[in-house]
Amino acid sequence: MKKILCIALTLMSLGAFAQNDQGSVNETDNVYIFMESAPTAPYRHLGLIEASTYAPMKERARITHMIKRTRKEYPEFNGLIFRPGTNFGQADVIQFNNPPKTKRGRSRSKEIPKDPLNKLSKANTIKGFLIFIQGSPTTEFNLLGEVNLPATYDNEESNKLIPEMVKTVKETYPDAEGIIFIVGSDLRKADVIKFK
Repeated sequence: MKKILCIALTLMSLGAFAQNDQGSVNETDNVYIFMESAPTAPYRHLGLIEASTYAPMKERARITHMIKRTRKEYPEFNGLIFRPGTNFGQADVIQFNNPPKTKRGRSRSKEIPKDPLNKLSKANTIKGFLIFIQGSPTTEFNLLGEVNLPATYDNEESNKLIPEMVKTVKETYPDAEGIIFIVGSDLRKADVIKFK
């Protein structure tokens, strides 16, 4: 009986955790940016883009570099899904919807119409924490505090910064449920949250 009760409580807590993984991503230069998250709205996959060897490592500069690179090859795109573990050097190029057609079959505008549902995402989990980069949760939460990576930690690679932040948050706030990386901090500052 105790085993069944434990399993039921675990499943209930996993269900509650799954409800909190919904987020809303940021836009940069009219492009939806998905980092450590996936879109929930339907989209069309256009291809894969990779950063050049001289691409900057800083978060904002890296995103801008990838957008410019993508616009040359896929001018119709409106979203990038950065692949985890690639230092934000590989991204799936996507398009959420097509421009409305006129009576003659041509689009009225070159700009793709915005749909607020395109911003919705499902966050990835790393070592039990929901990760929000270039976005924030849509579920209500309590702010537990802010964490900064130590100045002595001088690595710029995202696949080293994110695990280091997770480790720091786990040590400082053991009851935390999510990490919201502060935009423009190059993954060195984050808000630590617990969902209501």
